[in-house]
Amino acid sequence: MADEQPLQALGVTPDTIWGDTDGNIVYAQILGDGRAIIFYFVCTPTFRRYRPSALQTRVVCAFHNHEVSDESSTFRDQSAMRSAIWSAIATVWPGCRTDPVVRRVGTVVELTSTGDGIRWQAAQSPAFGQYIETFVDVKPSDLAPYDHSRPYDQPRPYDHSRPVVDISAIILLEAAGDIGSCCRQVRVRMNSGESPLYMFVSVLRQPGIGLHGQPELGPHGDSVLVGHLTPWFINGRLETVIAAAAKPGGREIPFRLKAKWCHQMASAIAHTHRVMHTFHTNIHGGSFIIGDDENLSLIDWEVTSARASTLAPEADGTFTVEERTDGESGVTQLFYKEHAAGPERRIMPKGSGKQSFNVSDVFFKWGTTCPRATEMAEVFSLGRMMWMLITQTPDNFDEVEHPNDVRICWGDTINLPAHWVGMVEQCMEKDPNKRPSAVDVARFWEAEASLLAPDADWSVPIPPV
Repeated sequence: MADEQPLQALGVTPDTIWGDTDGNIVYAQILGDGRAIIFYFVCTPTFRRYRPSALQTRVVCAFHNHEVSDESSTFRDQSAMRSAIWSAIATVWPGCRTDPVVRRVGTVVELTSTGDGIRWQAAQSPAFGQYIETFVDVKPSDLAPYDHSRPYDQPRPYDHSRPVVDISAIILLEAAGDIGSCCRQVRVRMNSGESPLYMFVSVLRQPGIGLHGQPELGPHGDSVLVGHLTPWFINGRLETVIAAAAKPGGREIPFRLKAKWCHQMASAIAHTHRVMHTFHTNIHGGSFIIGDDENLSLIDWEVTSARASTLAPEADGTFTVEERTDGESGVTQLFYKEHAAGPERRIMPKGSGKQSFNVSDVFFKWGTTCPRATEMAEVFSLGRMMWMLITQTPDNFDEVEHPNDVRICWGDTINLPAHWVGMVEQCMEKDPNKRPSAVDVARFWEAEASLLAPDADWSVPIPPV
């Protein structure tokens, strides 16, 4: 775009612009010299009154849409604001790119306008220490890929063939995906020469933190976990494959792959629940990528803005939940109660979306107060994904505003094994208490996948059982 040309002419890639929740700061991140650097403009209400035409005033007012008494205190539109931000960074870039303070991890650069032009000042961010403190109880085994030969509820040994990589070896190429500043296409400098492409995903979407010294993972010593590298898979995401198969003349996904991928989706989620003791919170076709060996990997962890097409109906932000145990039978069940009328229960930032589940993301609370409710909600999402896969239904539900609005259609079910349909429908039960656990789903598909020999003739559909 034209507003990015000043930086691009310097070999720098403009990346992301975002703001703080108080409406006083605007951040802008660029990719240059193989690093991600954050610049920012700060303007308090008091400063706005005394310096209404300063660049930082105009940027903050335009981004946060503050009311102004004079048009000179803002920009005519967002494009003009972006152009001013990138131009300001381009002005100071030649001077700050080699500054030793700027090159330190955790540094941010403040930009201010004066009568002499644009000034910059680099300093360690106060949030850096808080960020470091978030890295607790991280074990190498938590980060290793799942070994399908081991039970779902047992930890895995750490794979030492996957080394810790110093952040200085990461060469940022470009932003990738649709999740803002946490996802990058990168190369890694290796002694043997240029490496293949990787996807780098930073933890908590905060780039620029280094790994130094000993290769331990976690908060101890001088090493800090900042993210992970995964191979850049040219086969893309599962939703892309499903959409391609659904097109007229598209190639049918073999039953062998459908069973295998259902097993891998379920086993990844089962491992997440029972071993990692956490939740994904946004399961859909874009959360699974396909490797060269036709194996699925679960990505995009704990990204907000859930999709209505795969979200469990009870997780739409309008219910509370609690577990109750029957005194006589000893059976524990989930009980849901709809919120009473009243003010909006917003726990998500404004702008996250108008749907109730984007206003109040229940996973933040349920993951702690009622983990079983979160697990059952993710089993529903898994069921929706399995339905899309085995029926080759693309996720074209952009206009759907609530999970209940998705119409489940099995099409020509004569070509689908009846027990496959039964398992998927059980996962999508309206009553969460009637859904199976992710472990049960994984075991079901493990048995199905083992029955389908790789060398079988998949041009003939398997008859119903």
